Amino acid sequence: MKKVFSTILVLALCVLCLACGAQANAPASAPASPPEAAAAPAEPAAPAPASAEPVEAPVEASAPATEDTEAAPGAPTGPFTQSDLGFAFNGKTYYLREDSAELLAALGDDYEFSEIVSCVYSGMDKTYAYDGVTVNTVPVDGEDIIEMITLTDGTYETLRGVKPGQDMDAITAAYGEDYFDDGYITYSLTNDPEDIQAERIQFEFDGDAIGTIYIYSPSY
Repeated sequence: MKKVFSTILVLALCVLCLACGAQANAPASAPASPPEAAAAPAEPAAPAPASAEPVEAPVEASAPATEDTEAAPGAPTGPFTQSDLGFAFNGKTYYLREDSAELLAALGDDYEFSEIVSCVYSGMDKTYAYDGVTVNTVPVDGEDIIEMITLTDGTYETLRGVKPGQDMDAITAAYGEDYFDDGYITYSLTNDPEDIQAERIQFEFDGDAIGTIYIYSPSY
């Protein structure tokens, strides 16, 4: 009986040893693979540069164009002479010391009228003031003779094409440098400041521009 018990005990111990040996020799489980590192967030793409619109080079402001002086057809040239003492309107030229009737008829009836007793002649000195031009007359031998024509805006011009609103360069370009300054830029037939009876054209300035032009035959 003891022999049987011993045999069973030995067998049990053998089985136990075999089980432990198998467990010891079993390969260890491979460690779980570490989780893959999360991908680093992609850097935001740099914004595409805005397409540069073509930049136009600044344009320099051009100076206002100077209006050219245009003389009337057949206008006088050279030194100032008797032929400068007129006024062209609608293709016809009217001169100082002529009867004013034809010029006044051409200009029309839209004028302001005034008159005074003449201090030189027998009768009335008369003024016909239109928009942009004024005609002064004196009574000579029963006619109202043109004594002065005054231009007051750029609507009208001298026979050489100079008009109010232009500058000194326009005057000298048309009439030359042979003038004198007596408070006006004056061209006279004698070019003598002391000769107050000489027929003349005078330019009165308003700042740097011509304000008024007098085409004048003094009655002294």
